[in-house]
Amino acid sequence: MNQYISRRKWLKSTTFASFSLPFAASIATDDPKLYRIDSQEANVIKLSSNENPYGPSEQAKAAIVESLSIGNRYPNALKEELKRELARKENLTPEHILLAAGSTEILHILGNWLTYKNGNYLTTKNTFPILMMCTEVKGVNWTKIDLDSHFKVDLNRLENAINDLTDAVYICNPNNPTSTIVESADLENFCKNCKSHQVLLIDEAYTNTLKGG
Repeated sequence: MNQYISRRKWLKSTTFASFSLPFAASIATDDPKLYRIDSQEANVIKLSSNENPYGPSEQAKAAIVESLSIGNRYPNALKEELKRELARKENLTPEHILLAAGSTEILHILGNWLTYKNGNYLTTKNTFPILMMCTEVKGVNWTKIDLDSHFKVDLNRLENAINDLTDAVYICNPNNPTSTIVESADLENFCKNCKSHQVLLIDEAYTNTLKGG
């Protein structure tokens, strides 16, 4: 293993490898990795909490080990290069990219911002709760709309609940924990129908999973 690792090599081996973690096509119940070691029942398979029982891919693990040689340095320069790489991949500018330690940190940042705005906010029931949790403790109230009969975000019902006092709308798509998805064209039309002062927060943390990479 080389003592030093180039920035570009590190970016390619870690960032884009993380988007290609393998997902099992089916569950083999005789695989011990599937069972939670902290479960009260020996035969319980835990599928929640976004946990991949197979762990990181071999490519990702190799990249982690190789990056240890620069683990004593702050990653500021690497961070800016990563933003440029992601912007190029998504046809954006680096100013459109915000890096954080997972989506939870970004949702907390958004929550602090919404608390400062102190507006009227709309979301659905049975959805990813972090954004609501970190604002409700500060006195923010959310109007929560029921999902449809298939546990899917009901855009029509959500749109009917929007009024001139609505400042922000949060949609998790694919929805967590119901694993349902709103079609792109329908979501795009929903966004176009909202007014310019209304902030749309579309949480699409699982889109790469749907694409298989």
